[in-house]
Amino acid sequence: MSKFVNGERMILDGVLRVMPSRLENIAVDTTVSAVESQLQRADAHIQAGRMPILKKSTKGELVERAQRYEIEKYGKPLRTDTSTDSLF
Repeated sequence: MSKFVNGERMILDGVLRVMPSRLENIAVDTTVSAVESQLQRADAHIQAGRMPILKKSTKGELVERAQRYEIEKYGKPLRTDTSTDSLF
């Protein structure tokens, strides 16, 4: 998780937490499906209190970066269904 959000691991109140970097410091070099999977994992960490809440706009930007990555790498989006409403 810390790699995905380019975050710093730290212990606060005796609990391991991941503090994400600013959005401009998070690189996306993977597919939309992989980003969606990581965002679902992040939500589990958020619910458990191990990570701060990610803004809806941050999640959307990460998915958009993954879409651009797919186009750059494969010449097209890998999926035509890119509905991510359930993530937000």
